[in-house]
Amino acid sequence: MSRGTAVVRRVPARRVKAVMRALARAIDGLELPAVEKISESQDENPFQVLIATLLSARTQDQTTLAASTRLFKVARTPRTMAALPVRELERLIYPVSFYRNKARHVKACCEMLVMRFGGGIGTPLAGDLCAPSATVVLFGALGIALGRWLRGALVGAFALHNALGDVVVAAVFGVLGYLMMRFDYPRITLVIALVLGELAERSFHQALALADGAWTVFFTRHVSLILSILVGLALCWPVLRHLLQRLKKGRAA
Repeated sequence: MSRGTAVVRRVPARRVKAVMRALARAIDGLELPAVEKISESQDENPFQVLIATLLSARTQDQTTLAASTRLFKVARTPRTMAALPVRELERLIYPVSFYRNKARHVKACCEMLVMRFGGGIGTPLAGDLCAPSATVVLFGALGIALGRWLRGALVGAFALHNALGDVVVAAVFGVLGYLMMRFDYPRITLVIALVLGELAERSFHQALALADGAWTVFFTRHVSLILSILVGLALCWPVLRHLLQRLKKGRAA
């Protein structure tokens, strides 16, 4: 075994249960999180629990509870909250972290609930329960049609976390891999993206937060504009090269 290699040992189930009991005793009597308090005070209203959860990100529990209470005194349903101006939402939820961005997201969430579900929340889940079985049938049919290797890949993706979302991700990246081979994209760039993706995503959100959610921050400065153009050219060049090669072959024939 090489130096620095981590050794994974299987923990007995009884030890896990003992640790969970010790944690339960340790947290007994502690103050409930803000979202739990709101859930109890609002009779587990799913909409208000959703909004409180949105406000709680990167915010202390006391601030979340106070802001949620102020907001729910003015608007208690998706329809009434969607009717509020963004400025009013900002005033009601201040001083939660990133209150301006959260105000826009809260309003957008309420508008979506009103537009797609008539102002309700949770009721569409009954129809969504049928979706997994249809997805399983779809991927099963694809596996039978396309061979044993595809079935193994999809079953392996599902078995990792027992989640159909992993199957969809595997299928999407399978199509992406085929397109990269088809248009001669270097696959190493995808590996680099997977390694540096988390850092890039964090920097992306930080830039949006500093710009109050304005996308123009990536195009108004010279450095960011040049980098955006270079990224666009790097993405489009393999496709353009492939089309130019086909055009030359057509003319030569």
